[in-house]
This record gives sequence, structure tokens and C-alpha cells, in this order.
Amino acid sequence: MTRLFDAVSAQDVAALLRCYHPEVTILESGELPYGGTYRGLEGALEHVRSFQAAWAPFMDRSQPLARSLTCDGEGTVTVAFRHQARSLASGRTLDEPEIGTYQVRDGLVIRSQMFHFEPAALCHFLSEESRPATDPHPPGAP
Repeated sequence: MTRLFDAVSAQDVAALLRCYHPEVTILESGELPYGGTYRGLEGALEHVRSFQAAWAPFMDRSQPLARSLTCDGEGTVTVAFRHQARSLASGRTLDEPEIGTYQVRDGLVIRSQMFHFEPAALCHFLSEESRPATDPHPPGAP
């Protein structure tokens, strides 16, 4: 799990994919632009690409992703962390709690599910940052 989170922090796709079992299932909230169910290593790669398309511009690679891990001894790992993002363009920040549960088999993640406390806040941050800095058609304009 440490390797997985280090790979996410570094945005190292190859290292991240090496953490997944060939039969991995990744579940993300359907509310998110990269939401859905991803299966197998091809699905994991699709998830990584979709996640990075949304978040890479706002991630700070210089800071490791802070997290707290708990393992039940049966192969289930629960990770509490903060989904943090910062826009260089607007200065806006996002800091939302998140929980991930992971099933591990043979030292590899076979199932990953993210639980976002406020998925709407993540969507709002992304939608606000995708808008142009100035609206060419402000409210009330003809």
C-alpha cells in the first residue's frame, strides 16, 4: 500500500500499475468524471488516465500523500487520507477527507474502492477550474 500511494503521489503510472493484481477491480463514485467500475490491468490503466486527466494539474508532487493505514490481518487495508488539490491559475484549494478500502492478494491490490465524503465538492472544484478565467457572456449580457 505504501508503494501504491507513493506511486500516486509521484504520478508514476508504471509503478502504480505494478501494485495491481491482474484481476483488479477499481470502484469510484459514479458522480465523479472518472467514476465507475474498472476491471483488470487495462481497466486500471484507464482509471489512472481518467484520474490524471482530471487531477494532475492540481496535484503537488513535492508532497507525499499523507495517509493512515489500518490492516485487518485478512488482506483488507483501510486508508484514510485527504484529497488535496491546488490550482496555480486561480489559487483555489480543495481539502476533502477520503477513505479507501483495498483487498490485497499475493501482495497486490485486487480490489480498490474509494469513499468520498463530499463527491460534489470534488466535482465543483473541477468544474470551476475548467471554466475560462473571464466569462465572455456574463449574466445579463445580450
